[in-house]
Amino acid sequence: MPKQTPKRDWFYWVILAFTGVQLVWTAGLVVDFIMYPLAQTLMFPSSIFRLILALLIMPLAFCTAFIVIRRQPTSVVGVLLLLWGTQIASATLRTDSFLSSYSGIALGWIGFWLIPFFFPDGRIFPIRWSGVIKVLATILIVAAWFYTLTTPDFASSTVLNHWYVPALAALFPLINIVESASLVMLAAFIIPSLMMRFRAGNLTTRRQMTWLGWVFSIVVFVGLLLAPTGILQSPVSSLSTFERLALTGFTIFVYLSPYIAVSNAILRHRLYDIDIIIRRTLIYSVLTGILAIVYFGAIILTQQLFRAATGETPDIAIVISTLLIAALFSPVRRRVQDVIDRRLYRRKYDVEKTLAGFQQTLRDEVDMETLKSNLVGVVSETMQPTRIALWVKPDAVFHAANTVE
Repeated sequence: MPKQTPKRDWFYWVILAFTGVQLVWTAGLVVDFIMYPLAQTLMFPSSIFRLILALLIMPLAFCTAFIVIRRQPTSVVGVLLLLWGTQIASATLRTDSFLSSYSGIALGWIGFWLIPFFFPDGRIFPIRWSGVIKVLATILIVAAWFYTLTTPDFASSTVLNHWYVPALAALFPLINIVESASLVMLAAFIIPSLMMRFRAGNLTTRRQMTWLGWVFSIVVFVGLLLAPTGILQSPVSSLSTFERLALTGFTIFVYLSPYIAVSNAILRHRLYDIDIIIRRTLIYSVLTGILAIVYFGAIILTQQLFRAATGETPDIAIVISTLLIAALFSPVRRRVQDVIDRRLYRRKYDVEKTLAGFQQTLRDEVDMETLKSNLVGVVSETMQPTRIALWVKPDAVFHAANTVE
């Protein structure tokens, strides 16, 4: 059974509304990419970087987010993954796009700093910090919006800000301080929260959190190493080829890091029980592809044979191909499932083999001590409990002995 997730509170609706605005911005970026797929980005003067983001990283990010939302609709984790995905989309903004004047709306980076607080069960740990962290996150969101309204330009003075309201310009120093302070305080809570959740969690929770801790540690560590070099603050055009490659690689890793952690927890440690959905999707996707190739190949081959023999191409070729697909469906499905389980779900595959072997033992073995030993071995191998105790009712042993005689 999947773990219970928290009910939607006021903070969930704040994040959901905020993410909705970011999705509107993302929709404009998708249309812009479709119209100009080979343009250079505002962040990196490279069309290859834009293609990698739009065709590889963005689909992975949004698919992971939507799967989590579908499986855990009351947890804010999926929404935060979606929010960070909108930030990845904002990096595809091309240099000469009219949308660049509105890029201040791209605030999906807030999701990156909130994911560690809620992963994996959707609750902040420890619970007594929940109110403080949610209030700080809300202040950060509001301050980030007001920052956009109070500055005439963004990171580059060449990009004018169409959200700028001159009447609010006097608030810029205060808003800047509030935004920076709330972000610093949130960041200060991340490591203690992760450590306490890790210590208080069970073995499964610790395994699910391991990769999240690693990827965030790598991001922080590499960021601290690059900060003194000025690479993170300098315009990309002023960097050397090596520095550009280093910055590009680090940026892609930062974009992917939350999804790497979540995907590992899903596939290896049964987070949200989504591995069942993914396993079935893989099996039937591969099965569909194989059967489609066989079907159309059989039609073509059969038509060629009939044409060579009779000079005509009757509709019976389609009937023969359909019957062939019907006959192949079950054996091909079993074969595909066996290969996927062996390659991607090795532990499940080994467990099934162990249980199948034990069923054979039950049919053939008559010695009660041997059966008990085999049963303990199977439970230990498949479930891996910390302790095992087996109790057999004495009457059952006596009845089994009489049956054997």
